[in-house]
Amino acid sequence: MAGRAEALSLFRRIMRTAQRWPSIKKEAVKTEIRDEFRRNMGEANPQKMAKMLDEARSGLQSLRQQCGMSSESSDINYMYDDALQRRYKPPSR
Repeated sequence: MAGRAEALSLFRRIMRTAQRWPSIKKEAVKTEIRDEFRRNMGEANPQKMAKMLDEARSGLQSLRQQCGMSSESSDINYMYDDALQRRYKPPSR
């Protein structure tokens, strides 16, 4: 059961991250992720399950990097926005 709980948690994190992915193919990718998790939902072999979870974790890390998110948290890395804010000077009063 721990494998199922871990897989569900990982699925949710991947889907939240995919929602932030800047691509016109976002919905197709989310559908593909959902379908792959559903296809493998009944896997009972612990070694296969561990391998699939490792691959999913690796995919999540890659997706986070593509989204500009840190690998430790689900917060977006706003480096670009911060740079724009530093250049912006509000009008003097």
